[in-house]
Amino acid sequence: MAIAESRNISTERFAGAIVAGFEVVLRIGSHLGPDHYARCHTTATAGTFGAAAAIAHAIELNEADTLSAFGHAGTQAAGLWQFLDDKTIDAKAFHAATAVRNGISAALMAEAGIAGAPHILEGPRGMRAAWGLKGCDPSWLLPTAKPMIHDVTIKGWPVCGQMHSALDCARAIANDYSAPLTDIEHVLVELPRSALEIAGAREPTNVSHAKFSTSFCIAAVLSKNSPDFRGLRQSLVDNQKIAELAERVHVLEEPSFTARFPNERPARVTLYPKNGPPIIEERAFRGGDPEAPWSRPQLRQRTLDILTLSDGSWDAEALFSWCLSFSNIEAEWQASKLFSLT
Repeated sequence: MAIAESRNISTERFAGAIVAGFEVVLRIGSHLGPDHYARCHTTATAGTFGAAAAIAHAIELNEADTLSAFGHAGTQAAGLWQFLDDKTIDAKAFHAATAVRNGISAALMAEAGIAGAPHILEGPRGMRAAWGLKGCDPSWLLPTAKPMIHDVTIKGWPVCGQMHSALDCARAIANDYSAPLTDIEHVLVELPRSALEIAGAREPTNVSHAKFSTSFCIAAVLSKNSPDFRGLRQSLVDNQKIAELAERVHVLEEPSFTARFPNERPARVTLYPKNGPPIIEERAFRGGDPEAPWSRPQLRQRTLDILTLSDGSWDAEALFSWCLSFSNIEAEWQASKLFSLT
């Protein structure tokens, strides 16, 4: 925003920059693939390229300079999942912040005439070689490929996306379940293995930790105190009744779900009451996935929920109108002039 204001960048070009940034994050992340994601936080690594692409488009870099910006972005791209293993989850936000900072720096260095490595991905000492990645599909990087932004997931919960399908299941159960929480014998949550590896934290002590605790978030939803954009506060984490229920929430890998991941995001939640039959909900996709898209009223409500986290200076109606004014996203994509990285 500061760059847009200081350089008098038009709202149309600013919107195109958003599209360019989204598209590059999706393409680079898909190109690097699941082996990369197993060790690295793609928001941090591919996100650096996305930020560089957005600024490159906004300041109208040419093809050669945009490629240089990607070179600078790749040499700065970093973000390891070790913070999850070491339970230092507060560090996660730093990943997104440094991706933005480094991407901006990358584009501005290119604008200043400092050449960046044009083979930063595939070179003998580039990113793929450094991380030992095999089978990275170059077709993700071709400008002729279908724009991926049309198929992006719009997250419905401010927590790790690995548990979202399960949260959707739990919400469906909670909508119809009226018995006291003490009447719940236990809850079984079945997910792909990746969810357990990333969102398997137990007994969170703060909001950051809670975002990676499937057991806690499921318990919160079932208690009708959802960990959504309005409800995820420290008071929710400190709720003793939710903590007690979370102890009875068991999160397990379902091998058939692991096999379907990541093409699907399957989850099954089974609530076992002390009296009565089990209550089962299953989903193949998360709310907000391309296969289960939000309606416009749902998107509007989600935006209003997010704006409650701001300082109150946003004009919601003006924001909605601005977004709807860019309905021809395909034209913006063509105007963004993204280039092949192969």
